[in-house]
Amino acid sequence: MVDVGSIRALAGASDAVVSVCPPHGAEGVAWLHLSGPDASEVAGWFAGGPPDAGDAAPDGSPFGRFEPRVISDRIGDATALKVAFAAWTKGSTALKAAMLAYAEAAGVREALRAQ
Repeated sequence: MVDVGSIRALAGASDAVVSVCPPHGAEGVAWLHLSGPDASEVAGWFAGGPPDAGDAAPDGSPFGRFEPRVISDRIGDATALKVAFAAWTKGSTALKAAMLAYAEAAGVREALRAQ
């Protein structure tokens, strides 16, 4: 490993940069979508910790790190949202990568970039 001094220098020296959000950095940027008849009760565990002090969370738990959002009282809605969001974000990225590969193979990558 080499210390390059700054994030800007690191990005400039890299072919690719992968960014992840570890649990300690999730507050304010990561949401926990919940649905089902008990979703509000479960949301309380994540918003303020366990409801009973005797049920303390184990060390390293995500309690208090995610913003819980109850989207409905129907079982499965939170999962459907997760699937749709993943398809939207990852699917659009995959489609763009495929189109870039096609442009490269067709010899028009620079022309595409200029669009």
